Amino acid sequence: MLIGGEKNYTTLRFPSATADIALNWGDRVAVLVGVDQLRYGSGSTGWEGHTGLRFGTWLGPLGVVALVILAGATYN
Repeated sequence: MLIGGEKNYTTLRFPSATADIALNWGDRVAVLVGVDQLRYGSGSTGWEGHTGLRFGTWLGPLGVVALVILAGATYN
């Protein structure tokens, strides 16, 4: 999910390599670390790492409700 920024795009070639490792606690919360290979249209290659939290299936319905509320609050 892209949250913000400016010019957050480039021409990428696919497929590209990716690797992720996550430590999960009872399908409640997980800590994850990963790396992605970026193959640019110009022929160069770069790597981008990421870390984060992932919440389990119990949070899915709550997330959908939150998105509906957010969409309703920003709709003109």
